[in-house]
Formats: sequence, C-alpha cells, structure tokens
Amino acid sequence: GGAEVLARQQTLAAQYQTLQTAAADRDTALQNAKDINAFFRDVDDCKSWVLEKSALVASDDYGRDLASVEGLLRSHAAFERETQVLEQQTTALTAQATTLKRQYPTQAARVEKKEADLAAAWSALRAGSQTRKQKLTESQQLQQFRSDARDLTVWIRLAQSQMESRDMVPTAQTVED
Repeated sequence: GGAEVLARQQTLAAQYQTLQTAAADRDTALQNAKDINAFFRDVDDCKSWVLEKSALVASDDYGRDLASVEGLLRSHAAFERETQVLEQQTTALTAQATTLKRQYPTQAARVEKKEADLAAAWSALRAGSQTRKQKLTESQQLQQFRSDARDLTVWIRLAQSQMESRDMVPTAQTVED
C-alpha cells in the first residue's frame, strides 16, 4: 500500500522534475536560436542595404558640365549623411556579435562569419564612396576649369573686337584727308 504509493509519488515527482528541466532547457535553446536568428536576419537586412547603396557609388556618371557635377556632389553629400545611419547600425551589429559569441560559444563561428561578411561589405561601400567623392571633386575641378576657359575666351574675343573697332574709329586727321 502506502509504501507503494509513496514510491510511485516519488517516481512521478522525479519524472515531473525531469520534464520541467527538459522544458526549461528547450525554452533556453529556443531563446538562443531566436537570438541568433534575429541577429542573422538583422545582419542580412543591413548587408542588403549596404549592397544596394554600393550600386549607387559604382556609377560612372561624373557629370557633363559644372551644374550637373555640382548636383551629383550634393547628391553624394546626402548619400554620405544617409550612410551615417547605416554605419551606426553596422557598429551596433558588431557589438551584438561580440556579445552573442560570448553568450553562445557553440554559435561563435557562424556569428563571426556573418559579422565578417557585413564588415567586408561595409568596407567596400566606404571605399567606393570615397573613390566616387574624389572622382566627383576632380570632375568638378575640370568642369570649373573648362567654364573659366570659356569665360576667358569670350572675354578675349570681346576685348579683341573692341580694340579692332577702336582702330576703325576715324580720327580728326583721317577725316580731313
């Protein structure tokens, strides 16, 4: 009787405790997976945005005149302001990667790979942005030079025509002759 019931009760309590421990372990594993997957999703989203922006800096349109180059430079300045938000997001994801690698050492290699992929894409975007800005600045200098040369040529022609027309003005001597 009573001993049998007590033994059965202890067995059930032990099984229940084992079940609770397994459920807690499962909840922890699910939370870990959720944290890692959320990080991977965030990195993928950020990397997609970086790659989208990289296409913009790959453009070989550097303007065909001074006004278009200056417009492109303004657009590039706006682009650089936009990428500041992206830089903050990249920095935050790098910090999160450090935390996740410490929290979940079994996932450290996967986290490290995602972090490295994002860092490489970000680095390529920054380099492309700097190169584009440099080429736009050089194009602006060239277009400014061309504009100044055109203005100078117009001024020279105007000055020449004025000097030639002064030579044709009759003087008192030529009128008497």
